[in-house]
Amino acid sequence: MGGVSEGVSGMLWVHLLAGRGLKAAGRSEFRDLYCVLECDRVHKARTVVRTGDLNFDWDETFDLDLINNKELDFLIYSWDPQFRHKLCYKGSVHLVSLLKESPLHQLALKIEPRGTLYLKLRYTPPRQAFLRTPSVRKNSLFGVDLDTVSNRESGGGTVPLIIARCVAEVERRGLDIIGLYRLCGSATKKRLLRDAFERNPRLVDLSSDNVPDINVITDELKVLASVRVGLGHSDRDTSEPVRVSRSISIILFASACSHEVVVHLAVSIRPISASLTKCESKRYSAKIQRGTECCCC
Repeated sequence: MGGVSEGVSGMLWVHLLAGRGLKAAGRSEFRDLYCVLECDRVHKARTVVRTGDLNFDWDETFDLDLINNKELDFLIYSWDPQFRHKLCYKGSVHLVSLLKESPLHQLALKIEPRGTLYLKLRYTPPRQAFLRTPSVRKNSLFGVDLDTVSNRESGGGTVPLIIARCVAEVERRGLDIIGLYRLCGSATKKRLLRDAFERNPRLVDLSSDNVPDINVITDELKVLASVRVGLGHSDRDTSEPVRVSRSISIILFASACSHEVVVHLAVSIRPISASLTKCESKRYSAKIQRGTECCCC
């Protein structure tokens, strides 16, 4: 995890349970509040809006990528359809000192100016966080290499349907969003979307009515991309990353994306290499670069 001055890298699972005692200044009134999660002042995720007076039950989970981060902030805003959203409460967790004690925590975090935020944290080191276990399910989309999916769907050489559909939806309504591939969506909603794709990728409803948070979709693309560049799955008998079988995997993935999508994606997942060994980092960066070049041709 590194020394105090180095920060923390890896994956941080955050379960934001609820806020209690979030009393408004002056008289009690119902308000619409949501919580933003930031790592070292960089926006990472946000909850849905909840309505209440003192107590707000969010019950949302997020998987945050940590790259040499030191502090996790919880910023609670009041939502308004017409006016600028107002910051109402703030609480902070010093990650380095907290995670040196244990990777697991249940916290009652005091927030300013009043109230308590209840949450759970689970830290996973980078070498574990960016490995994937191969799927044992027949015809699975996740946990298998891209070549297998492509061969299964069309005999090889074409972009798998799950990638084509996700990329099309991102390009339709996501390219103007700041931090498109930096922000993460709800882990629960990602699991539901993944299950739907596993059942039938052709019938999944990716519209804004069914998946309002575009970051749920971009998170799935990041998982697929990490698998394809050799960080995404591992043999059951080893903890080392397994490289994809052929460079065609990168070419197929990049061919589905516009230049803007690949640039967003490459910038998002390239910092992962900072957590790897020097040799792994060189292989990873080279594969990302080849994928970007393929898209730009």
